Order: sequence, then C-alpha cells, then structure tokens
Amino acid sequence: MKNALIWGGAVIGVLSAAWLFLTHAMGYDTQNDNTAPYEYFSILIPIIGLFFGILNYRNVECNGQMGFWKLWYKALKFYYLAVSWRYL
Repeated sequence: MKNALIWGGAVIGVLSAAWLFLTHAMGYDTQNDNTAPYEYFSILIPIIGLFFGILNYRNVECNGQMGFWKLWYKALKFYYLAVSWRYL
C-alpha cells in the first residue's frame, strides 16, 4: 500500500501544485475574481489520479476484489496525502 500511496497521493499533489503554478503564471490567482473556464478542469487531476491509484491497488494487491469500506478508507488515505503534499 505504501507504493500505491506514493504513486497515487504524491503524484496527485504534485500535479495539483503544478496546475496552481501554471495558472498563476498565466495571470490568474486566488486574489482576483478572474475565473477562466479551464480552471474547472483542475478537478480532473485528483479524480483521475484517485481512480487509477485505487484501481491499481485493487488489481495488484487485492487480486481484483475490494469491499466498499476498504475502498473508502484507501481513498481517504490518497486524499490526505494529496492535500498535505501541497502544504509542505
């Protein structure tokens, strides 16, 4: 699971941080009310990363079977690592 957390949560965090720097470099920041339509695509980074991270964990470590609560717990771990990575 440690490998899945690193390649799932850390990658989500790094890509999300890179997206923030990219949008800032393009002239959009959090202090203005300028919201470009492409900024809404930033939600795809964690959704796709979480999907592929959990899918890989289910297929490799759980032999293709995983219960709902175990899935929920692992998704929260991915989310925690992705969110905490931004604040390091």
